[in-house]
Amino acid sequence: MVSRCANSENLTGQAQSRKGGASCQAMKLIIWGVGGLAQMLTELIESYPEWHLVGFIVDDPAPPEQFMGYPVLGNRQYLESLDPQAVQVVPAAYLPANREIMVIYLRQLGFDSPTLIAKSAWLSPSVSLGKGVMVLDRAVIQSQAQMGDFDLIHTGCILSHNVRLGPFVTLFAGATVLGKVEIETGAQVGGGATLLSTIQIGANAKVGVGSVVIQNVAAGTTVMGNPARVFSVPG
Repeated sequence: MVSRCANSENLTGQAQSRKGGASCQAMKLIIWGVGGLAQMLTELIESYPEWHLVGFIVDDPAPPEQFMGYPVLGNRQYLESLDPQAVQVVPAAYLPANREIMVIYLRQLGFDSPTLIAKSAWLSPSVSLGKGVMVLDRAVIQSQAQMGDFDLIHTGCILSHNVRLGPFVTLFAGATVLGKVEIETGAQVGGGATLLSTIQIGANAKVGVGSVVIQNVAAGTTVMGNPARVFSVPG
């Protein structure tokens, strides 16, 4: 992770870290969202001195004034007043479709997003990471695995060797993905689910909580159970 100084002052007068001001070396971050994921990412960010959390934005007609001890700065339009070179934005959304909508908006404005890896996660040196990937506590990602842009790997997930994820994939807490599985763009794997080796999960497919998937899942399909069976299909 690269440290750099955006400028010597905060973005706004009230945007002070609950742990003190930013150092000149810290990259300023804003989290988009104030839910459970934002809460966990706040603590992850606080564990790295090279990042300085300025505050949050949220698309809510009645937003809170503060969240996790930081100011809520406004809605997405607040970003239009900022220099994209001075701050990066974290799209804190569990659902792939929501995360992609955020990223499209951020790209239109020229904002980048950091890759966030919890200190308790373990990644093989041969893992390939896309832009904006989020890996939460105690996740394990093994040899030659490939992560797409803006993937979310939740707490305690295990990804074995040569797994390949497309962009905007969400693996919820405790999911296990065995060797050479391929998961396409926007798919979701529920908490505690297990995907057996070499299977393919199609784009925008959903795997239910605790399911055991032993065969390929077509794009847009929802599967549930042990063994997993088709619950719904596109259209």
